[in-house]
Amino acid sequence: MRTASASASPAPGAAGAVSQPSWVALGKQVYENKCAACHQLTGEGLPGVFPPLKGSAVVTSADPTEHIRTVLRGLAGKAIGGVAYASAMPAFADQLTDEEVAAVLNHERTSWGHQAPPVAPPDVMARRGKD
Repeated sequence: MRTASASASPAPGAAGAVSQPSWVALGKQVYENKCAACHQLTGEGLPGVFPPLKGSAVVTSADPTEHIRTVLRGLAGKAIGGVAYASAMPAFADQLTDEEVAAVLNHERTSWGHQAPPVAPPDVMARRGKD
């Protein structure tokens, strides 16, 4: 099981800068490295190949359970918004720490006009051993 590491904490911001949550830079980095190739930087995906995250009911849900589960376990063979997508999403449970998963979920939950409630690393840890 992967857990958060202290070394992933971002450096303090510049003097006078507005403080951002600690996950902002990490979430953007993980998204760009692990998600953007399929879902695109815009979150719009590729029609018929990779689903959009922008406007996704799973991403914007007040209950993050399915969002967490999808990132940890991957997803294949499920129609999303009535569309069957050709490519399966890989599981990231063995590649990302709880802190990284929470950060990337929060990036998705607050990007592209989304305003979904945040996810914390303990939320991810609680889902890791289930399903």
